[in-house]
This record gives sequence, structure tokens and C-alpha cells, in this order.
Amino acid sequence: MQNLENLQFEELKSKLEMRILDVDFLKLLNLQNIFDCIFLSF
Repeated sequence: MQNLENLQFEELKSKLEMRILDVDFLKLLNLQNIFDCIFLSF
């Protein structure tokens, strides 16, 4: 029983980490877009 719980926890953790990575990636893309806009307007 304990093993199953551990497995589910690990799975949840990895999903969370992926979610966090996605968010970071999106932030990065947004920053890139903002910079592009700024440079294009000059």
C-alpha cells in the first residue's frame, strides 16, 4: 500500500515539475515577445 502511495506521489510531483517548466517557458516567450515589440518600435 505504501508503495502505491509513493508511486502516485512521484507521478504527481513530476507532473507538477512539468507544469512549472511550462510556466517558465511561457514567461520566457512572453519576455521575448515584449523585447521584440520594444525593438521593433524603435
